[in-house]
Amino acid sequence: MILFKKKHFKHFILYAFVFFVYLNVWSQYKYNEITNINAINIDSKSGLPTNYVTCVFKDSYGFYWLGTQAGLCKYDGYKIYSFKNNNKDSFSLKCSNIFSVNQYKNYIIVACEDGLTFYDYYKDKFFKIQNIEKKLKNTTVFNIFNLNHKLYIVSSNGFYEFNFKDSVLIKYQIKSDKDTNSSFNFTTESKLLYNSHHFLISDVNLGIKKIDTLSHTIYDKLEYHNDLPRDMIQYGNAIYIVY
Repeated sequence: MILFKKKHFKHFILYAFVFFVYLNVWSQYKYNEITNINAINIDSKSGLPTNYVTCVFKDSYGFYWLGTQAGLCKYDGYKIYSFKNNNKDSFSLKCSNIFSVNQYKNYIIVACEDGLTFYDYYKDKFFKIQNIEKKLKNTTVFNIFNLNHKLYIVSSNGFYEFNFKDSVLIKYQIKSDKDTNSSFNFTTESKLLYNSHHFLISDVNLGIKKIDTLSHTIYDKLEYHNDLPRDMIQYGNAIYIVY
């Protein structure tokens, strides 16, 4: 049994009171912080070409890029700017169904059913990189990830790495339990996840595997109870698999 002196007991009561007041104020602040979120509904009435949005990306300038099945959109917080294919304009967007959007320096990178397209902020023009176009011509690109001046590309005929510094495009080998193949039919369900410990790729046909950027190989299938992953989400040190 612990006995408090009268003086110490008063101090204990005071500290406990201050702690509970602080806890109450902090919880009320957090509650107001969560409940006072202003949500804005953006749809076809606001200027989107369709209500089906395939991807959302926020660039370093604060603009939101929305990929749809009918073109690319940029949202500045007030207005939506649409980019569509125009056969009369050679510098217009070359595709319609957008799967993923990313950024490298002053370029917005668009993955779609016609490979990769780049948007130049300064020139306000779309263009293609020839070294990529030669190998990915008429190839659908499902997902892209930019890391350390390299662009990782998930396409319908394989996984690629493009180095922006030397313009070299490398196709990765994919190791299975039986053999090693350079080709694999990825799907629209392909997802990439990177943290300080792992660089992972998931696909409903491939499962979840590690990406080795040194040997340019995808290998070591992770063990889990279901073989049809739809997405990967990281929260803290844990990675959650969505089926």
